[in-house]
Amino acid sequence: RRLVMTTLTLDPEGLPVVEGFTADDIKHGFRLFFLNKPQDAEAFFDQRMDVPLFAIGKCAVRWLWAVLSLDHEDMQRALEVIDQAEATTETTLKAITQPSGWFQRAPITQKTLHCKAILAKCLLLRASLQLLHGSVMEKVKAGLNIKSAVSRYKSLESDVSAFVQSAPERKQAQGETSEIYSEAVHPQTHSMILFGTGLFNLITSILPPRLRRVASVFGFPSDRALGLERLATCFHGDSVVAPLAGLALMFHHTIIQTSFHHGTQKFGKDAAAILVKADQVIPDAGLFLLMRGRYLKLVRDCEGARQAFERAIEVQAAWKPLVDMGMYEVGFASMFLNDFERAIPCWEKLLADNTWSPAFYSYLLGICLWRVGKKERARKVWQSVLEIDVRSLHGQRLPVDNFSLRKVKDYSHENSFDLPLPHLEIAYVWAGFHQMSKDVLEGAFDEATAYFSMLQAQSQTDHMHIERVAVCRLLLGALHVQLGRAVEAEEHLVAIENMRHSIKHEIWTIPYARYELAMMWHEMDGGGSDRVQAKLEKAFYKTIHNFDVRLHVRTHLAQYHIKHGRALGLHTLGGEHHELHSAESLSALEPSAYHAPSRPVTETGNESEGESDDEFEDACDELSGHVLRVASEDGDVGAVCYV
Repeated sequence: RRLVMTTLTLDPEGLPVVEGFTADDIKHGFRLFFLNKPQDAEAFFDQRMDVPLFAIGKCAVRWLWAVLSLDHEDMQRALEVIDQAEATTETTLKAITQPSGWFQRAPITQKTLHCKAILAKCLLLRASLQLLHGSVMEKVKAGLNIKSAVSRYKSLESDVSAFVQSAPERKQAQGETSEIYSEAVHPQTHSMILFGTGLFNLITSILPPRLRRVASVFGFPSDRALGLERLATCFHGDSVVAPLAGLALMFHHTIIQTSFHHGTQKFGKDAAAILVKADQVIPDAGLFLLMRGRYLKLVRDCEGARQAFERAIEVQAAWKPLVDMGMYEVGFASMFLNDFERAIPCWEKLLADNTWSPAFYSYLLGICLWRVGKKERARKVWQSVLEIDVRSLHGQRLPVDNFSLRKVKDYSHENSFDLPLPHLEIAYVWAGFHQMSKDVLEGAFDEATAYFSMLQAQSQTDHMHIERVAVCRLLLGALHVQLGRAVEAEEHLVAIENMRHSIKHEIWTIPYARYELAMMWHEMDGGGSDRVQAKLEKAFYKTIHNFDVRLHVRTHLAQYHIKHGRALGLHTLGGEHHELHSAESLSALEPSAYHAPSRPVTETGNESEGESDDEFEDACDELSGHVLRVASEDGDVGAVCYV
């Protein structure tokens, strides 16, 4: 039989008073998962599942496990635990709520706020799992639960306001020493509310403008600055949900961002501060090691990043989803270091053990084998891509599968392959140029320049010649941008625009060239000038291409920063017109990053854009598939982040 707590006592901090457990015991129990002990964490919460906070703790463990594994059975078990926690908390809330009259609502107390915050979090966790569950009905349920969660958090905020305002009356009626009296909500309860409302604001604000408009109609908050502020307050407090708030912040700072340039240096500093505190509170935490690796990549320390990813794999060796994510990151970090030999075993292991995208893993493996001189084996691996069925995730074909298959088909001839700089192409699309050191970038530039000279000397009778030129010009333009050569960069990027009608296969190079040009102008003009915003709009190419979602995320991010930069506290470049802002494009190429707590860190609006009512129904149709499209493009990591 399920035990239910019919009484609830909270200490001054807001933690439940449970016989046999101190406040420090409870805090440590919540940290066990992040200290790489998920089984111990679950066993800790199992001891008192009749306590609402223990029940939601177990929910968080099962939820994180399910989201990272995306396994149907794991999701089902997590949903069952959430149901149990919700029932336990509702029963407890009913038992502690004082009766109310016909015209008088029940009084708001610390205990009722505590239980209501847990119930709102149950709805939040359930909705995110239902969104990934697969069936249309589950997604409908997810939408309803998200709307209910938003309503609950709004109601909680109103209750908190009323509770604080009633402090003088409660003080007079109950006396200053009464446990009912408090001028402020308990810190633990307040942190849970901050976490929920902050997360909603952050995630909703990341949606494209059209989807944000739909979300606002349903009453969803979408103020990114407010979301980040609340999550930061939650993380820097000593609450049981602080680690989750830290992960949400690091997701925004190191996964959503493709660089710490274009005025976003603040996010790099904030990320470094989060990692310093995480090392103090939950040292060697596998999930934060992954985030540390992401941060180090963005400050161009791919070697340090690789070490962080390898350490994450080591400390969480029994947790396959995290191991696979670490292996994926090690593979890319090695490629960005030109260490293709180290990348080979990563793609081999993922190809053998992970079912997300065998075609993409094979394509990457072929690139690395080709680069180390094992060309015959590379040809066989690429040939195998043609025999792999392109997968679908809930009806959406994986863009990376489509890309891999297209590249192999387009550039094959009689079992021979002649792909145009495939290692640099992958590095560029995966934002690797923003993560490479200056030496590696200069080597890449020399290689791309030699390839371009070869193309110019060749006959143009080959029907793929124009496609190779488009790819090479885009790579050269992006490399010139990174190396601070605006005139040369613009020459290559504008050339792609001029040849756009002749490009038939590498269509993606056209909108990406526009995006590169816009962001280069952003630095030259000191912010979002008219030409920057016009070029960003043109980056939304009408023809669907292999990496349209990836580009749309980056473009929407740039537009949001331009419009809401002041609210976000972002640095705006000076108004001078110069080739490139040297502090961001040249000196930042040298790695100077957070590595450990002892090392000093080196400095390195919620309204939607207007649109016509005719587009509203299209935006509604787009909403249901957007998360899955993004998740399918980035695999396990993307699926986790876009929950």
